[in-house]
Amino acid sequence: MHPALEDGRTIVESAAILLYLAEGSPLLPEDAYMRSQVISWLFFEQGDLQRSIPLARVYHIRGIADKMSQQIERLHADGYLGLEKLDRWLTTNDWLVGGGYTLADLALFPYVSLAHEGKFDMQRFQHINSWLDRVRSQPGLLGIFDLSSYQSV
Repeated sequence: MHPALEDGRTIVESAAILLYLAEGSPLLPEDAYMRSQVISWLFFEQGDLQRSIPLARVYHIRGIADKMSQQIERLHADGYLGLEKLDRWLTTNDWLVGGGYTLADLALFPYVSLAHEGKFDMQRFQHINSWLDRVRSQPGLLGIFDLSSYQSV
């Protein structure tokens, strides 16, 4: 099952949905070059992080990590490559694009912030951890599993 958004039309895939929702907001720069940088990070999230981090997390959460240990080993190898690339970028940049919080930061945050649940050793990524704190401090950002902010129906 893939994410979908319907507003009379259907938009599928999380990156496309995010781009659609961010249109006209400060999260998506108007400058074509800066916008291309945001989109580049969305591709990075899909290609370098999206499979390895969440699958390792699911195996651990579901209690099948022992049975899936060889797969987790491969997922960790791939995931660490992506996390190392992200950490290198963040050694000289506070944000992924330009000088502030953008859709790129918002898009990468969920998988990266939950990587520890897939037993990725996040202690080794000082710059990622500082970036995660900066993202968490953004006004209006809800915790991923913080349901206390939602009204009951």
